[in-house]
Amino acid sequence: MKFSEAIVEVLSRRHSDHNPLLLRCGGYPFRRGDRPFQFEAAWCTHEGYVEVVRKAWERGNGDVAKSLDYVRQDSMVFNKEVFGNIHTRKKALESRLRGIERTLERVDSLRLLHNYHATLREYELTLFQEETLWFQKSREDWIRFGNTAKEREDTWAFLGFGVSTPLIPHLLRLPASLISQLGEAPTMEEVHSALLSMPSYKAPGPDGFQAFFYKMYWDQIGSEIWKLVRDAFVTGSFDPQISNILVTLIPKCEDPKRLKDFRPISLCNVIHKLISKVLVIRLRPWLNELVSPLQTSFISGRSPVDNAIVLQEIIHSMKKLRKMKGNVVYKLDIEKAYDKVEWSFMEQVLNEFGFPPNIVRLVMHSLSSPSISVLWNGKKTSPFFPKRGLRQGDSLSPYLFMLCLEKLGAMITGAVQEGRWEPFRLPHGGPSISLLFFADDILLFVQAKPSQVRFMVGLLERFSAVSGLHFNPEKSKGHVSVGVPPQVAGHVRFWYDVWLGNSALCLDVPYVHFRDVNLQVCEVLQQGKWNLDILHTPIPDTLRQRIEGLSMTLHHSLPDVWVWNGALSGRYTAYEGYKWLLAREDGIHDSVWGWIWRLKIPENLKFFLWQLAHECIPSAQFLVSRHMGLDTLCQCCHQTVEDAFHIFFGCDVTVSL
Repeated sequence: MKFSEAIVEVLSRRHSDHNPLLLRCGGYPFRRGDRPFQFEAAWCTHEGYVEVVRKAWERGNGDVAKSLDYVRQDSMVFNKEVFGNIHTRKKALESRLRGIERTLERVDSLRLLHNYHATLREYELTLFQEETLWFQKSREDWIRFGNTAKEREDTWAFLGFGVSTPLIPHLLRLPASLISQLGEAPTMEEVHSALLSMPSYKAPGPDGFQAFFYKMYWDQIGSEIWKLVRDAFVTGSFDPQISNILVTLIPKCEDPKRLKDFRPISLCNVIHKLISKVLVIRLRPWLNELVSPLQTSFISGRSPVDNAIVLQEIIHSMKKLRKMKGNVVYKLDIEKAYDKVEWSFMEQVLNEFGFPPNIVRLVMHSLSSPSISVLWNGKKTSPFFPKRGLRQGDSLSPYLFMLCLEKLGAMITGAVQEGRWEPFRLPHGGPSISLLFFADDILLFVQAKPSQVRFMVGLLERFSAVSGLHFNPEKSKGHVSVGVPPQVAGHVRFWYDVWLGNSALCLDVPYVHFRDVNLQVCEVLQQGKWNLDILHTPIPDTLRQRIEGLSMTLHHSLPDVWVWNGALSGRYTAYEGYKWLLAREDGIHDSVWGWIWRLKIPENLKFFLWQLAHECIPSAQFLVSRHMGLDTLCQCCHQTVEDAFHIFFGCDVTVSL
């Protein structure tokens, strides 16, 4: 029997004389294990909960972390002994209402009627509490894949290392007015305003309290919260227990199998986010002066569309160039950008920008002090301590990462000024463009010369060594202008072009070494033999056997190029492609209708006749076949199906016109 676990429940009447029906589809609830504590907004609807918060907070004697622990403990007792389970209480009230309704159908009783209305008011309050509960839980449950992900021996890698910093151009320093403003202690009004600007029901951190709790009971707990934030700005540190975070893993694909298929999102405590929020509010108005115009994301008054328009003009100019001196644009994607930022590099960037020492200490303390627990199927794993990375989910992280990219921009700008980097020059006296930023995506523009490409790769390697950021070759792409010679632009890339099997070789290795990104097949094939020892990328034995088993009869001194097998010349043209389509068994045979194109009539009429001959005009039958209509009947005669022939030759109404 289908849907054997389904249940139909008859609910009590409220505003109608009909009983609503509830269909439960059944199924067994998922056992989530030991869940961390989470504040329930529905508790605030109970008149006695404010006293629970006030008394528990006073027991902490000004220690916010202890006060939150007491509130958490007393809230759990309050929920168990006073508030109760909303769903259980709802069912009990529904049962009581049904009993009273059945009794009132037999007898008239004023006392019973008053009891009915009192129970109904309690039931409506319970429904409001249930609605509040589901509203609070309405965020998408990201951990929906459970333990179905394939287990691998993947581990979390948080390995730090010290790297000497190369000599690179200095960054813009903060104005003196901003330095004093960033470093001073925040006022209570400033902290409260920052709290009110935060969403109320975002996912809570390890302490389980959302911003709604702090907004609701600010009169009782606000002074201690403000003192904690104030002391954090003055001393540059705070209780590490407040900075602990949960990490939830969001799938990045339909079928995640490895850790890299998930995006880690940090769930921070509200007080930790409040400290970051105050700093962001202070810093945001000055970003226009600190960040170069090449970065258009996360900055008020700028739009990513600005860089998109600039890129469009550059690509248009590259297509119009006729000189043999071409240009190359590279789109670089940073792999796991936030997770790989070295803290030593982050501290160096903040110091070079001129941030006050107490703010530098505060930022570094918030990055290095927390422990991390992964929230998997609602259960916390054992904590561990990171050694690098920014938190995705912290309001300050995008701005910190943006400042890190300014370091790369300074390196490239310095190379341009020294003449070692030849940027793309817009025609007609336009500016020179060397790079554009789209958040964590980078566009680089350079002359199409081997020496320039080598210099670019070397500069990116130096930046990677210092910052810890690495570029994802699979998502990075290049585009060349029409001025680049075919023998340069037409090379077959060893890792990223499909020349062996049905997919690129980069999919068969864990990673591609940065030195091998621009490697061509002709560079690995030497004297007609494969020289795989020149590769810096580790190759599995199976892939090595596939490559070495491929017999190459091409002349080894010539570069690899794409060849079109449909023509003797090996060159693809639109005419050759059209001939290939006509020669296919399932191709298009228009010899019967060739007379249409020889008619001495306007071209638009020829095209219309060709459409008519192929039944391609938008008749009712044609629209229904394309799922764009509902009825195939002719709307003029209402007698038969409306196709192309019927419109012009079969319909009595149209023929008579």
